[in-house]
Amino acid sequence: MSDDHPDSHHIRAVTFDLSGTLAAHTGFPADWAATANGALTAAAGTWQVTPTAPQLDAAREWLLEQNPMRNPRLHELSAEEMFRPLFGHLDVPPDLDLTRAIEIYYDHFAVGIEPFAESADVVRALLDAQVPVGILSDVPSGMPRQRTLDDIASLGADILARLRPYTLTSSEVGMRKPSPDGFMQLAALLRVRPADMLYIGNERCDIDGAHSVGATAALVWRKDGPAPDWGQELTWTDLRPVLNILSDGEPWRRARA
Repeated sequence: MSDDHPDSHHIRAVTFDLSGTLAAHTGFPADWAATANGALTAAAGTWQVTPTAPQLDAAREWLLEQNPMRNPRLHELSAEEMFRPLFGHLDVPPDLDLTRAIEIYYDHFAVGIEPFAESADVVRALLDAQVPVGILSDVPSGMPRQRTLDDIASLGADILARLRPYTLTSSEVGMRKPSPDGFMQLAALLRVRPADMLYIGNERCDIDGAHSVGATAALVWRKDGPAPDWGQELTWTDLRPVLNILSDGEPWRRARA
């Protein structure tokens, strides 16, 4: 559907995907295997363990098997489920604390983030108008929440401060999109009915997940060529059309106030 005007008469909250919707991640490693070897070796070094080449090969194969882009799944692995078996391939003792090793591991895969030109202004305008706003984002399995918050901070420290309580990741929810779980939890945080949310994303799982709870779905298609029809109610090339809801004279009431 190509309409660019949300029906504000039933929308009580505006919610977003993060990567590909509000901002773009940049600087992905050119050589994944080499980066993975470096990350695994550095993480194992937390416990003075030096992995062998066969151990690194086994650990990388585990990572590939758990990659939801390669093997789609709804269940999200917790940090324990992801990293305890992973480090087990490196002969790391099973009773050691994983926290520092996980941080070191993700440091090696750190990428840049660049908000889209209109993102900060749009989000800030919604917040200033007292529209309940939240974020639901799928993340790499076991990734600490703080890294998602750091990405949101790229929109502005003021935006992070206002969205921090209303941000959920797949690691926290325990399920990945299009599972309804995250959408239900986000609606509960915002104190609105799921059917009263608008969810804005850039992938089919965003559209299907929003529809699984009766929410309105908007697809932001920033790529060349026509946008796919995944059943979304709204299709945009950027986020600015969402501000049309502010021109309707709708008496926005902070549902969580």
